[in-house]
Amino acid sequence: MDFDALRAHQHGSFSVWQLRHAGWTRSRIRHATADLREVHHGVHVTGDAPLTELQRCWAAVLTEPGTFLSHTSVARLLGFDDWRTDVHTVTRLGSGGTRRHPGLLVYRSKTLPPAVRTHINGLPCLSPARTLLDLLPARPDLSARRLTRNALRVGAVDARSLRVALALHPGRRGITRLRQYTNEYAHLPMHRTKSDAEALGLAVLDAAQIPIPLVNVKVDGEEADYAWPAARWIVELDSRQWHHPVEDARKTAVWERAGWTVRRVPTDDVYDRPHRLLAATPPLSVR
Repeated sequence: MDFDALRAHQHGSFSVWQLRHAGWTRSRIRHATADLREVHHGVHVTGDAPLTELQRCWAAVLTEPGTFLSHTSVARLLGFDDWRTDVHTVTRLGSGGTRRHPGLLVYRSKTLPPAVRTHINGLPCLSPARTLLDLLPARPDLSARRLTRNALRVGAVDARSLRVALALHPGRRGITRLRQYTNEYAHLPMHRTKSDAEALGLAVLDAAQIPIPLVNVKVDGEEADYAWPAARWIVELDSRQWHHPVEDARKTAVWERAGWTVRRVPTDDVYDRPHRLLAATPPLSVR
């Protein structure tokens, strides 16, 4: 085994069991690990800099052979969950309850077929769709819906991968909710949205049978959140964080000079007063 290549591939992380499997003696292992940080029992990282998120993930999956990054750790890695914690979650083949170790939460699964395993940045992980399914049971409905929309929005999952997950896990906890959310969201162009408000807005329009607009497209040189070209109609969602009145007014003027109707809706209305979003859409546009 090329030890340097192994460490480089694993972002400076390696485990004692890997060295043993490669035929290293105990004395050689002790010499190699003597001055290194031990992140978990038997897992070491080279260097003195603060650990990166990837190094922490590698340390978690190297705790035992056959360990896969899962749950919140995969969701954070792919950017569809922003839950911040120093504890990393992994899943191993087997049975028994969840086990907690310092900085590590270990789940067991009786089956881990190849269809639910993947590699992300070289890391052995459970698939994003399986990750989403694993997370749903612990989330209240609003949080679970947002998690699903975010997974679609960042491209971690798509309609096909979600339907594969539905077929693979017919009796698993959370499957009913995943099926419901898949039916509501997966056919929409969530991957075009840049915020959860935009993603939820598409679902609101779809539920009201309003034709789905083009999303984040250039209209006369300016990017519009929602655009219905046939009606020459634009709806902009204005968040408190990114709301710039002068810039918004400039874009509105450009579009109106080109013959477009522009409506602006605060993003809070998408969540709390969705009827205001519906009222801002083109007239006579119900499917």
